[in-house]
Amino acid sequence: MMVEYWHGSERDKKRLAAYLTTKEGQRNVKRWHDQMFRAMGWRIEHEGFVPSPESLKELEEWRKNRDK
Repeated sequence: MMVEYWHGSERDKKRLAAYLTTKEGQRNVKRWHDQMFRAMGWRIEHEGFVPSPESLKELEEWRKNRDK
């Protein structure tokens, strides 16, 4: 099976950068990170997933900031 990778054009990158400066974009980034870290935590607990030390550090930091 051949895997194709999508590479964004300069226009795509500029549009994304502009979107991320909006309140909606910042809210979505936070939501995406929350979903990602919840999924990572679930995989660690239920599937025996072993993340990299950097990812584990980020997960612990997210957990500390989430509880505030």
